[in-house]
Amino acid sequence: MKSFRLYVNVDNDAFSPDPTPELASLLRSIAHRIERDDSYNGWYQTILDSNGNDVGRFAIKEVGRE
Repeated sequence: MKSFRLYVNVDNDAFSPDPTPELASLLRSIAHRIERDDSYNGWYQTILDSNGNDVGRFAIKEVGRE
């Protein structure tokens, strides 16, 4: 069984004063990346905000594997 894991740090200028628009944009971007390439093989993928800052990771992983 696989699980989807996501971590996003919303504590920077791209998310200020309201994190909602930037977070929504990131989630759409992640969805497009998953649709284009399903061969992530459990490796965490970097998430960059609109300012180019590393703000998190996502992965599709086998349950029980870190």
